[in-house]
Amino acid sequence: MSGNDGPDKEGGQVLSMDLLLAMVVFTVLLGVSANAMDMVSSKMDEASYIHSLERIVTENINILLNTPGSPENWEEGHLPMSMVKPGLAQIDPATGTVNQTLSMKKILKLAENYNELMDGKVLPFGLKSTMIVSPRDSSLNTITISDQEHGETASDILIINRIVMCDYMMGNKLTSIISHPASDASATELTQPICPHCNLTLNFQHPWQEPGYNKPGWKCKPFTITQNDIKTTDIYLMTDPPQILDKSACWILDSTQNLTDLRFMFTTSPQHLNDKLSQLLGGKESATIWLHVFSSGNSDEAFDVYIGRFSKNTPVENIKTQYLTPQPCNFVFKVCI
Repeated sequence: MSGNDGPDKEGGQVLSMDLLLAMVVFTVLLGVSANAMDMVSSKMDEASYIHSLERIVTENINILLNTPGSPENWEEGHLPMSMVKPGLAQIDPATGTVNQTLSMKKILKLAENYNELMDGKVLPFGLKSTMIVSPRDSSLNTITISDQEHGETASDILIINRIVMCDYMMGNKLTSIISHPASDASATELTQPICPHCNLTLNFQHPWQEPGYNKPGWKCKPFTITQNDIKTTDIYLMTDPPQILDKSACWILDSTQNLTDLRFMFTTSPQHLNDKLSQLLGGKESATIWLHVFSSGNSDEAFDVYIGRFSKNTPVENIKTQYLTPQPCNFVFKVCI
């Protein structure tokens, strides 16, 4: 019997070795599969986390752009920034509603207190971000609100690019005479007021005529000025384009009580008006001033005229017609996730 045990024993050992080898291979495969599943699960969790962060950031940036914040006048600095929920939308002073324009004053306040206003309110803590407002008009300055370096370990960078209107608030328009008003201009905007020169004679007369284009004549508009305006701001007359081809073009500034035919030629640079306006105002606290503009009516030489007020000592390079009205800009936001 002992002689017959040899082959059976060897066969049993071979079977055991095969089984052990199979178990080892199975264990290895099981480990590899488990590791692969862990990796897939980890990537899915990471992707889900990134997607969740992107959704939160995008929603909060939309709120930042479309609301004025809380309180609505937070940029005035009446409250600590820790109590402020930022928003950049400009408030319409007439209706109190939010329009589709960003406030430069809010933008600058956000730039001064970026981390305090953004972290935990617009962005989850610990995220690096860059935010700029880039005007479509290359002659205007780009505003950098934040320029934080993105970490090399960032798994993703979310980029949000919105086209917005931005109120630079560097100047306020007192009046304008537009050669070709927009097609959606209101009837009031298209109606030419009756100039006080209308009933005068000879060169002083500015005959009233139906608003129209491609014909020579005067266009005249009134605006109100105060002693405080003259003391606290610099007031300029500007044209768009700055270089006027119309050789007959000229302008007059007067008031109903002090009519004149003293004409001035347009220049390529803004013309400071404070002294002229102070003379017209005299000792009165406020007065209605008339701007009179003569043009040939040639559409190829058409131009617009603006009178705007700017903060005292505003650099001459910032005295631009573009700063009197909201400008289209790209709002670009990058966040490192």
